[in-house]
Amino acid sequence: MDREAQREKEGRREVPQDQIQQLWERVQLGLRIPDMEELCNLAGTLGSLLAQGSDGAALCGAEGADNEGREADGIMAPGLADTVLGIRRLIYGQEATDLVLDINMVGKYVFVSGDRKSASLSLTKLHYPQSPERFQWEPQALSSRSFPSGRHYWEVEGSELGGWGVGAAYPSIERGGGQSDIGENNKSWCLYRGNNNRYSVRHDSKWTQLPHVNCCRRIRIRLDYEAGRLSFYELSEPIRRLHTFTASFTEPLHAAFWVWGNGAWVRIIREREKGAEVLTLERETDRQIRDSEDLTPGREKLDPETRMQEEAALSHIIHKGETERNSWERPSCRRKIIGLIH
Repeated sequence: MDREAQREKEGRREVPQDQIQQLWERVQLGLRIPDMEELCNLAGTLGSLLAQGSDGAALCGAEGADNEGREADGIMAPGLADTVLGIRRLIYGQEATDLVLDINMVGKYVFVSGDRKSASLSLTKLHYPQSPERFQWEPQALSSRSFPSGRHYWEVEGSELGGWGVGAAYPSIERGGGQSDIGENNKSWCLYRGNNNRYSVRHDSKWTQLPHVNCCRRIRIRLDYEAGRLSFYELSEPIRRLHTFTASFTEPLHAAFWVWGNGAWVRIIREREKGAEVLTLERETDRQIRDSEDLTPGREKLDPETRMQEEAALSHIIHKGETERNSWERPSCRRKIIGLIH
């Protein structure tokens, strides 16, 4: 075992159970004096403790110490993991474990996976059932579940290629027109990650470039409905808060997702999901898009050569460079590009 691995192993065994009690006391204090940056850091520490506790050492005291309360087979003390998860729930709220995309609120250029957990850009119009709730041009989707109250959070992972966005929207958001994109109206809020690995946020057509450079493709979205707060956290080490929107919410909120660019996808994940599954999404969604048929009346399935030409043209537009990044992100430009290739 090399030195780094040895240090990591030893470090995991130096987290005594009383540290969790200290964190609990700090959380209680933090809940009385709201400081989301501090609470975010505490939640990150607790997540690390829980992950380290998988070998039964980190959450149960140093090796050779008093093992009272620890099971003989090395598993963490009964109820301790539940305590850690309970503290995290106090910080973030309830995890939205049943979150999936609503097939009737998916844009015509968005491919949805079979489990309705992931969305990716389709270069051709997809044959979805007609629905008044469907987005016409916008490559975006809403969740089937909405949140009319309470404190909730969900996690997503995005692709390395292309651009993607996550956030929340009212069910009354427009389904077509220049202000129907997520963040281009007063009915939606969005965090965007551009193809330059930079974050920006948008609401009511107002853009704000964030100073953070993307170093992790996993994002946690936290909603406190009554407090009027929608927060975004990058699940890096340590966890960092990227931005918080404040508003007086007047309608239930749906989770919102946006994708743009060849190879772009975004996926809803579980808090303790390892992430190995999503590593295959780039190839899988690309294959599914290539194999999908454009069933628009009067058109036949595109031949491979035509598809390659379209993808090359779109990729050229998307990756022109930083000077044109804001241009292709504008809704009017996206509609023009899609119109040209169809």
